[in-house]
Amino acid sequence: RGELARRLLSPGADQAPLPSLGAAALPGRLREACEFEASEEAVKALFEACGRHPDSSELTLDELSSPAFHAKLDSLISEDKAQRRLAEFEAREKERKEAAEQRGDDAAQVSSSVSFEENDDRGAATRLLACLAYLLPLSDGFQFGVKLVELVPATLPLFVGLAVPASLLNAIPFGSLILFFIMTTSANNLELPRLLRFNLQQAVVLDVLLFIPQFLVQIVGFVTGGGIGVSQDFLVAVFILLIAACVYSIGRTLIFGEDPDGLPIVSDATKRGIDRGRF
Repeated sequence: RGELARRLLSPGADQAPLPSLGAAALPGRLREACEFEASEEAVKALFEACGRHPDSSELTLDELSSPAFHAKLDSLISEDKAQRRLAEFEAREKERKEAAEQRGDDAAQVSSSVSFEENDDRGAATRLLACLAYLLPLSDGFQFGVKLVELVPATLPLFVGLAVPASLLNAIPFGSLILFFIMTTSANNLELPRLLRFNLQQAVVLDVLLFIPQFLVQIVGFVTGGGIGVSQDFLVAVFILLIAACVYSIGRTLIFGEDPDGLPIVSDATKRGIDRGRF
């Protein structure tokens, strides 16, 4: 404590020590002796710790060496360091938030650019590939309409045609599941034409919806203890709806080159599926 007090009272190596320090000179001496920037409030607190008033008295060597002065000075220095650390932390947090916002803006700009440059090829090749997507739900729903051949023999050519892709998928272990995931992944590929992506996604949605009638038939059969005839009639109706949805989608895609977005519920789910990666 005595060493610090002497440094505070020593203005320079070639100058005599000061007998005391006033309130005006104390901040400069503290800055030089211990690198502490003392505010007016800090100076006042140091004087009051020694029982002095900064406006009418000065601090002598004994007072500058006193435990009260040094305890107060240590407390003020600790508070100053804590405030500096807090200010540095807040500055870093501000920089981090600004950087995060900038990254968000950049990502939004990139997303907007991708959306603007979306592949909108609707040529003949794209239309044909888009129509082939419906082979998945038609192959998986093939079994639902078997009874339809008995009711309407004229539909036999339709089932003969669908039997080929259905047999190919069944010949491959998990063939339908593999094709399902390939189509789902392709539908999210923004480099592919939107028309193709839309039909891939819509075919996937239709394929997923086929599980619902199967599940309902199983539940009804379990509850009623039978009802096979009713179940088959219900599945035939589902197959007819599936055919209608596919014919509509294929016709609008192949003939007009437009997104077949007129299927209730199904098309809404399709739009959400392919548009979620654009924004």
